[in-house]
Amino acid sequence: LAAKDSGARDAGGYAWQIRMPDPAAFLRKILPVLNQRLTESEFRSYTGELKINLYRLGLVIRVADGEIAGVEPSESVGWGDLRIPPNLFAPLVLGQRSWEECGRLYPDLSGDPRALRIFCVLFPRIDAFLHGPY
Repeated sequence: LAAKDSGARDAGGYAWQIRMPDPAAFLRKILPVLNQRLTESEFRSYTGELKINLYRLGLVIRVADGEIAGVEPSESVGWGDLRIPPNLFAPLVLGQRSWEECGRLYPDLSGDPRALRIFCVLFPRIDAFLHGPY
């Protein structure tokens, strides 16, 4: 209701039809959760970049000493550390599907082993679903 009150409209989509018009802004909004997941993982002191190729858009997640220092869109991630078809980004980052589940159906979902481990720490599969009223 709050979303509708703010001008959103319900087009009747299902969870796998969610689109994120600004993935970088979404990730910046949930930074506290992502940083907590890093802190509680083997990457608690990791420093580096995670480059995600979403085909039409790239994302760069910069991590400094186990904390995300920035999330920016980029047109120059090249091949990237991870290659994610655009329609899989929302189900993966929202925890609806795991990387393994999506990989069985989408062979073009791929990534470097270390980047994949970091991604799976940041975006684990979770048991949650937003049910619409039926």
